[in-house]
Amino acid sequence: MTDFNNLSQHDDYDHLLAAVEHGHHVPEAWLAYALQSSEKRQEQAEVAARVAADVKAARAAQDKRNTTRIDKARKDLPPMVEEYHAARDTATEEYAKARAAVEEARQAYRNAHAKYAAVFTYLRDMWDGQELPRDEDGNVTATFCVHPNHGNSPMVDGELVVAPNPFRV
Repeated sequence: MTDFNNLSQHDDYDHLLAAVEHGHHVPEAWLAYALQSSEKRQEQAEVAARVAADVKAARAAQDKRNTTRIDKARKDLPPMVEEYHAARDTATEEYAKARAAVEEARQAYRNAHAKYAAVFTYLRDMWDGQELPRDEDGNVTATFCVHPNHGNSPMVDGELVVAPNPFRV
């Protein structure tokens, strides 16, 4: 059985109405306040339920969009990956060729530099302090030559190339 001895205006509307039905005196203001509070709570509950339903529907729509995007991505992924791998492999091969060409050029430069440095060191040591051979006009008649008109190799079969000086000194 419900206790109606300690009623207050903050009680639930249904509880206050039941007290009136059982013969208790309840001020009308309390009933109005309780009814208003009850209606507000009910309205708030309806709004909360509506918001919860809207949020649930929005999440379901977002999940559907995400699922559609994921399915599309999964379907489109293999060709895209194949294109990526093909482009990557081509770029890797071209890069390797370029690196090999650069390394070959570096090695050729190192070889030429070492060969020319050795020859020039030999010539310097050989002619150090000596007069270069000259003709009757005083022009140098023989010298080490790495001129395009006379070939670009300073040594032929291990012998120094001695050619007329193309530059009149």
